Amino acid sequence: MFPPAEMAKNAALLLPPVRAAADRRAVTGILGDPEQGERILGEMCRFVDRPLDGLSVLELGPGHGSMLAAAAVASGARYAAFDIRATLPSAEVERLDIDYRTDPAGALSWPDDTFDVVWSYSVLEHVTHPDALLADVHRVLRPSGRTVALIDLTTHAHGRRDPRLMFEFLRFSERTWRLMTSNRSIYVNRLRRSQWREAYERAGFGIVGEEADAWTDRLDEFRQVPWLDDLSDEDATTRHLWLAGEVAGG
Repeated sequence: MFPPAEMAKNAALLLPPVRAAADRRAVTGILGDPEQGERILGEMCRFVDRPLDGLSVLELGPGHGSMLAAAAVASGARYAAFDIRATLPSAEVERLDIDYRTDPAGALSWPDDTFDVVWSYSVLEHVTHPDALLADVHRVLRPSGRTVALIDLTTHAHGRRDPRLMFEFLRFSERTWRLMTSNRSIYVNRLRRSQWREAYERAGFGIVGEEADAWTDRLDEFRQVPWLDDLSDEDATTRHLWLAGEVAGG
């Protein structure tokens, strides 16, 4: 990535016509594939300790896709969804009876102790202030409620299978990275696996599940990348992370 060019692209998105065109092109979330929704529901439910029937579930960042919601509603869940802007088709929101809310600042508007489960799929890495969001998630969960997330720790720009490019964003200072990406869909907060565990714990969650896709068999390649020098082996090689946390019981 060439910082001056990336900064220019990022700044251009402050212009309303450019932002509107980018939003029209954007495609996020799980789209129209019911099998994909069922598959991801099954992955989520591995970390939920009871059947969904009758549970109140909140999905963070569904984007344009309703297939996870459809699969959960078919399993008996009472469903809600949250995003920073309205992108779910209104017809799907009405059909599935989703309590769909948005806030550009990322604040959840539900009362304390509203949900049994809060989950997200490749969303948390895009959150600018993850500590604030996790604290809010903890607040809206009931005692013994669980949060489950699949977190993509790789770049969202290019080179997602190349050890040298996979975590290229770590080359840059926080200030430079934000100037390059803060208005763009490729922005990620760059937290590593151990940092996500620490963030969950700061928010008050006990960690009850963790699975990682770590390329430990290619550790020597990662160890040749200068901007990974200060990372532990697990932080230098983990590409995707499933993390589940639980609120203390009542």
